[in-house]
Amino acid sequence: MDGRLFLVTARFLHDQGSEEADFRSAVSRAYYACFLLYREMIFNVCLEEWQERGKRSKKAIKHYYVPNCLINSDNADIRRIGKEFESLQTKRKNADYEMSLNFNQTDAEEAIQLADIMIAELPRLDSEVIRDSTSKYIPTIYD
Repeated sequence: MDGRLFLVTARFLHDQGSEEADFRSAVSRAYYACFLLYREMIFNVCLEEWQERGKRSKKAIKHYYVPNCLINSDNADIRRIGKEFESLQTKRKNADYEMSLNFNQTDAEEAIQLADIMIAELPRLDSEVIRDSTSKYIPTIYD
């Protein structure tokens, strides 16, 4: 399934929603659009490293691996994207688990805008740079 479809759902919830649960769900769907696309990219460029560790499935790439793989890059643009991913991940966790926080249409809009930016940048990322930063990070998760 194309992760971008989650962003379509996020926009629908943002545009048609009227309840806080709609806006919380929109934030979560925006995050999952990015997570699925970035996880796919990391898996595809770093397949050998994951296979060497006995991890043969994209499912082995957990939520916290994705931003950390990017943040560990020597490339400033990739690190920035990793921080953006981390920010969107925090918004998703808050939307899903922090019921004491209020969420509104503006929160959903901000998450969708950030997801749009991150997805637009995805095709421009250098797969060799991603492979290098991920290769640095992968051993740390098994130490």
